[in-house]
Amino acid sequence: MKRFDLAALREGDILCGRNLVSKEGAMIRGILGSVTNHNALIINHPEHGWGIGDMSPPCGRFVPFSHYEKLIADGNYIVRILRIRDTEARERGLMSTMWVRLIQGLPYDSFRVKRLWVMRFVNSLPWHIKGTWCTRAVGLVCAQVFSPARNPFRKLYVPGMPVKVNETPRTVENRLMSGLLRDVTDRVLVGIR
Repeated sequence: MKRFDLAALREGDILCGRNLVSKEGAMIRGILGSVTNHNALIINHPEHGWGIGDMSPPCGRFVPFSHYEKLIADGNYIVRILRIRDTEARERGLMSTMWVRLIQGLPYDSFRVKRLWVMRFVNSLPWHIKGTWCTRAVGLVCAQVFSPARNPFRKLYVPGMPVKVNETPRTVENRLMSGLLRDVTDRVLVGIR
């Protein structure tokens, strides 16, 4: 059984999930051409303590680590944990604060997330799709914590490094490949016998 190691986790670590049983998860991966279909933030909530700042229907809410540990144990989910490179302790703490302030209770926009199908054919839309979904929630928090020049959603290989306008799980995968994020799964999600 896998458990999250609280001593190894940091606020602002990004959970990347692949739902193995959900038709919606498979649809999202197919639409985006991504490996994963969900993102969330590791936070230290002022009322609940350590856990996951999640954004899924119906709204942004705190979930305990045990929620994902059970999904993994049941064989229904694969989780990777990514860490933003060169993040300071103050910034990590601010990510938890911003998640509570901006995302907790914010409605998930199931209708507008379906508009992301266009991202399969056009990698970078010139306009912003309105609404809030899982990766957009992470992007909203990052936009409040980091300057555009340090935002992990910036486009490294585009002149001026603009910040991505429509964040998706594929965006997070691309930022891992570009080196803005690093995979720390083996250190923070450990097997327990």
